[in-house]
Amino acid sequence: SLNQRWHSHYQSFGDIQLIKWPDPNNPASWYDFQRFRDLLLRDHFAFLRDTVKKLDPARPSGVKFMATSLPSFNMEMMEGLFDINNSDGNMNDANIIFLDFCRSLWPQKLLTNTEVHISWSGVPAVESAAWRLALHGLSAGAWWGWHPNARVSDTLGNADSRCALSKAGLDLEGLT
Repeated sequence: SLNQRWHSHYQSFGDIQLIKWPDPNNPASWYDFQRFRDLLLRDHFAFLRDTVKKLDPARPSGVKFMATSLPSFNMEMMEGLFDINNSDGNMNDANIIFLDFCRSLWPQKLLTNTEVHISWSGVPAVESAAWRLALHGLSAGAWWGWHPNARVSDTLGNADSRCALSKAGLDLEGLT
């Protein structure tokens, strides 16, 4: 029963309070809440996928998840619903773990990032970002250049980073 699992003494289901934060002495209620949330999210994303497929069965489906969401909910359940694994992140270690995770489960799927965040720290650093992500399985990405001067979006650093990305992209394209 619920009371046995949660070590509680509820008299009726109406007495149960939604959990707000995990109780270190009683992880069962937090686990059940997370599982419920995962199933709710899965049903929502499956509805979105099914709606798209009804309108255009041949169109690949995907949803953009933040790479840092990996430990937040059952990513395997969510990403498994779609034809494309898509993320929003950068070249940091959390995003690399996300790429490796997706590639290990679905090696046949495209792995994209619609918001690869990079910052200008020199040509070698920008070029290595493209290589690092490609070596961890990224199939395609839309690059966002962030630079020290936040007030100006079209800076010399922006042009330099686009040049460095173009060079690295052409080098990577030459390998295929």
